[in-house]
Amino acid sequence: LLLLLCSFQLTLFLEQQEQHMKLVVRVRSPVGMKRVSVDAQGTGTDVYAAVATLMHITTDFRLIGRNGSVLEQNVSLKRAGIRNGEIFVLETVKSAVELERVSMERKRLQQLDLDPVDAKLMAQDGKVQRKRGRMCQHGDGTQCVNCIALEPYDPQVLNSFDPPIKFLSFHSYLKKIQHSGKFTSLPELTCRLKECFGHNPWPQGICSQCQPSAVVLKRQTYRHIDYVEFESAETVNEFINSWRSTGLQRCGFMFGQYSEYEQVPLGIKAVVKAIYEPKQTDGPLSFDVDLENDEIHRVEEIAKEMGLEPVGWIFTDLEADKRGNAKYKRYLNAEDNKSHVLSAEEVLNAALLQHRHPNAVAHTFTAMGFHGSKFATVVVTANSDGDIVPFAYQATTQAMHLMRDDILRPSTIPSQVAVKQSSDECYVPDVFFTERDEYGNEVKRKASPLFPVEYLFVDLQAGGKTNDATATFSSSFPVENRREKRTLSHVNELLKNSAKNPFLEQMSDFHLLLFLALDPQCSAVQETLPVLLNAIKSGDSETADVWAQSDEWATMKLLIDASALQPFAPLSSSSVSSASEWSCRHCTLRNEASRTVCSACGGHRQ
Repeated sequence: LLLLLCSFQLTLFLEQQEQHMKLVVRVRSPVGMKRVSVDAQGTGTDVYAAVATLMHITTDFRLIGRNGSVLEQNVSLKRAGIRNGEIFVLETVKSAVELERVSMERKRLQQLDLDPVDAKLMAQDGKVQRKRGRMCQHGDGTQCVNCIALEPYDPQVLNSFDPPIKFLSFHSYLKKIQHSGKFTSLPELTCRLKECFGHNPWPQGICSQCQPSAVVLKRQTYRHIDYVEFESAETVNEFINSWRSTGLQRCGFMFGQYSEYEQVPLGIKAVVKAIYEPKQTDGPLSFDVDLENDEIHRVEEIAKEMGLEPVGWIFTDLEADKRGNAKYKRYLNAEDNKSHVLSAEEVLNAALLQHRHPNAVAHTFTAMGFHGSKFATVVVTANSDGDIVPFAYQATTQAMHLMRDDILRPSTIPSQVAVKQSSDECYVPDVFFTERDEYGNEVKRKASPLFPVEYLFVDLQAGGKTNDATATFSSSFPVENRREKRTLSHVNELLKNSAKNPFLEQMSDFHLLLFLALDPQCSAVQETLPVLLNAIKSGDSETADVWAQSDEWATMKLLIDASALQPFAPLSSSSVSSASEWSCRHCTLRNEASRTVCSACGGHRQ
């Protein structure tokens, strides 16, 4: 009896000790191994609560055991077989919305393929051949230091051009990386806080492991494209005509292709074949465009079927002076901090648009598979002689990264960019830039909070061909989303005026094709229109002629012929003006009949 009593008391004592016993659970995380103590009689919920308290975790996470199983929250530790010293791996759980966003972005980037011009240039060595000179003392078939071919990034090559090449072409820059002696990947910049569980989240805590490095802005030495070529001067003139007729600024997206640019070693040019003008609110000094408009994405799909892709955006900044000439507005003056060639707001918008159109790069140079963008920005404005000309630019890769992380803001001074200040919602690293002091020394300064916009863009040349005979598209049809409403009567007049031309040439008008693809009046041909678009892409006149004999186009022709009996606004821009308006002889702006002085330039009515 005494033994039984002692055994009973011992069992009761052990049960009481077990109820108060603590288990030590180890958790492996990105910041190292952590230990938490929990009640042995508790559940998985107690473990999750202890880990969240110790590591200051506010987001969802899960604990994974050695066998790969996840610790359930409502299961007791005893039933789950958790022993003292058990090791778990901490893994954060992203929300469904965040997972969907990451998945969509990954799919978009995985679909990026090397542009054909990039693949072609990567296969070339890019060396610049030199002729034998007076200093050469060797025979034929050999070379010396005076005539040996030079690398495309060699300073002698860059300075031999007139004017000297200021920026390396992108593929010359890649060659320079390859020949640097040791592999150097393309620079990537991030300003976001890294995931960290060793302390309270920002703003309560921050450490060297989660804090992004300070940003040092450097002037970019390369550019992704070297020239913007307008395939037809008519394309640019038609775009400028909108300002000539209304005095309002206008924006458009340029569609075309990329090809080799022989004037620069391993150079690339953007060949602009058409300009699409999205729905916008235009004014005398600015414009407003909704980039999320579904029509923009639909136009990109239609252009892709014709072998075109977005190569840039273009906008006007024109103002008539008192003499009726275009005013010279964009210039640099060291004594005027408001003088600029590209404002801070324009550069930041360019960076956002470039981020939407990344440039695919071989994985040899970056694990991400893309770097920067070929997307260009073209400003149509006046030069110092008062001529209306296009100027082309690109935002730097650093600007794209800073805008991706929502670091920069425009300022009230056009030539200065503001750095967003840190807040409880967002940590912003320090931003520095280098400049030369009065003694010519290069010094590093902090952007507090402004810095010059010149650090965020590079300039490039823009122009056109001298021969328009090879233009892919004509510009006879009215442009979309302008004040003049387009009707089937316009299609009828275009076909009548070009009746002597082959059908493929008649239909090779970018704005006409967009009208047929998007306007509800043309639903009869929209299902079979891709056949015509592919024929235009390949220049296949036979396929186009077969499509012209289809029942869908026959139905469309009946509607077009019937529209000839209805009144419409003719295509001629000179006849668009009504009797209640008069056109200024200086700046061509249309004014109301009651005005005697032009509202734009102040010129008097004739």
